[in-house]
Amino acid sequence: MTTNKPTTYWAPSTALAKLESRHNNAPCILTDRPAEFNDVALVRLADYEALQAAHEEELFQVRQDRDAHFGELMRSLAQVDAMKAECEKLHKAIRRLCNIYVVDDYYSGDLREERLNQAVDRAIDKAMQEDNHGR
Repeated sequence: MTTNKPTTYWAPSTALAKLESRHNNAPCILTDRPAEFNDVALVRLADYEALQAAHEEELFQVRQDRDAHFGELMRSLAQVDAMKAECEKLHKAIRRLCNIYVVDDYYSGDLREERLNQAVDRAIDKAMQEDNHGR
């Protein structure tokens, strides 16, 4: 952000009023600080235009940065959506695993850890395959 401030000059408000009304063409004496409470701040037109051009350039850069960050945001949101889909696949696998565990445990009365791990792997693989085939 540009912090360059143009040089400010001060003029008595009464002198400016006379100049605006064109009743008095006497030179207006400018000072570098206000002499009275109602003095008016003035800036050279060239300084103002330079500051305005710098502001417009910065605004252009900010808009370009915003657009670039918006693209990054949209890509990140797409990744989040993909992660949500992956979580749904895992939820399906977990639900399937719970069904397998309950049925096996009910009929056999025993479910060893290695069988549980195999059941988990099968359930996850099946859920991933179903999702990849468009089910």
